[in-house]
Amino acid sequence: MLTWICEATDWKTLPGTSARCGLISLLEGRLEEASIQNDRALALDRKLYTARRNRRILKYLKAHGVRYIDYLLRPAPREELDKLADEEDSRTLQRRAGELNEDRLEAFGQDAIDRGEAWPMANHLSTLQILFRFLAEVSADAYFLYEDAEFMRGIFERLMNKFIVKFRDADAQVIEGICDALDSFYEFLVRKKVLSERDLAAFKKRAGPARKKLIDRATRYAKARSDTSLGEDEREAFRDELFDGDHFWPHI
Repeated sequence: MLTWICEATDWKTLPGTSARCGLISLLEGRLEEASIQNDRALALDRKLYTARRNRRILKYLKAHGVRYIDYLLRPAPREELDKLADEEDSRTLQRRAGELNEDRLEAFGQDAIDRGEAWPMANHLSTLQILFRFLAEVSADAYFLYEDAEFMRGIFERLMNKFIVKFRDADAQVIEGICDALDSFYEFLVRKKVLSERDLAAFKKRAGPARKKLIDRATRYAKARSDTSLGEDEREAFRDELFDGDHFWPHI
């Protein structure tokens, strides 16, 4: 059906439609047709993001003889990202790291669809996007990659302490959902050999015991938030004791 739509000549006059048709052909492994459709899109609009992205993907697939999913799981260009960080080219750095991160989540979602697990995956993806956006706000590092379980292991409890304070609905169920989503995402990356089993084991060794403590803190803090008898000074003293001051510092 999608291929038939792309063959309608009147649709091809629209750059966005040509780019989407190019992506469909790319996903189906018809790389020459994808190139034709994408060239048509770029001829109509040289700055069209989807067409420029398709061009990069096509170049990678042809050079490595692999599939689209392999592109999404390509090795992270850490040396290039580190160089951009050293050069303080933050705009390019965030764009390149962001593209890689989004590709990892797309691969995660596609894998779940292929295995018939689309429903829980929708929740996992939404949860991870919220968590990673929050991490981007509080991280003092130049960039971070979603696959860095070692980095997450080192900051997990402090990050979650901040998360509980920031989001009023961060109750026990939300904390459980975050932990389950991270476990599922990292296990997927291990299966695809993007993440090592050793790094996953180290993360779980730290995050497993922290989960129970975080659920307890989220539950106690929710009660304190709704306790109208507490003054602001008392609330702050309670937060400081409960979260060991993690909520006070703006960055991790």
